[in-house]
Amino acid sequence: MNGNGDYVRNVTSPRELVLSFYGLVVQNPPVESDYTVTTAAVALGSNRGQRTGYLVSNTGTNNVAIGWSRGVTLTTGILLETGGTLNVDWYLDQDLVMYPIWAISNAGGTTLHMVEKILTGE
Repeated sequence: MNGNGDYVRNVTSPRELVLSFYGLVVQNPPVESDYTVTTAAVALGSNRGQRTGYLVSNTGTNNVAIGWSRGVTLTTGILLETGGTLNVDWYLDQDLVMYPIWAISNAGGTTLHMVEKILTGE
């Protein structure tokens, strides 16, 4: 049901969701960033607006753990081996996309590449 009490079909993107509720089309452009992850937790994310999804790829040579707490460790986070990816999307993971993300490595100098989808009013 939309904001007017009308039933609408299942939406499959943030753009369709906003359009069905507010009658507006908004963009969801990607924002790409690279991070150097060490043995101390590193915050990931651009903080540029409402994030609707992200993809994190371990492009480095060491294992990394991803978590939603600054206290993430290699044994408490989601293991992201070299060449591995983590994909989080609003449709499947709901509010998880909005929380801060942290990464930690078992060695210094590991690289992560992140692509975020940011909902904008443009």
